[in-house]
Amino acid sequence: MLQVLVLIVLMASTIGPILIWLLAIRPYARKHGGGYTPGANIAITAWVDWQHAKDTAKARKDRNILWMCRVFFALSLLTPAIIFSAIVSSAAN
Repeated sequence: MLQVLVLIVLMASTIGPILIWLLAIRPYARKHGGGYTPGANIAITAWVDWQHAKDTAKARKDRNILWMCRVFFALSLLTPAIIFSAIVSSAAN
């Protein structure tokens, strides 16, 4: 049961940031003069867009996009944490 829960959280933390970036952060960054920085990969581009959207939303006091930026950041940190804990727990067995 715990393994199924971990798998569900891992899937949400992997797909969630991509969807939030595509549907909220990227359009907001493009609308407000950002989003033109192509990165070496999608993660770098998403991170640059996230920073621009976060800074713009703070300046404009846009609470909705700030909330989305926080969720994006939390889910982005959750994926490596789950993978790391899986590696540590499998090494302990």
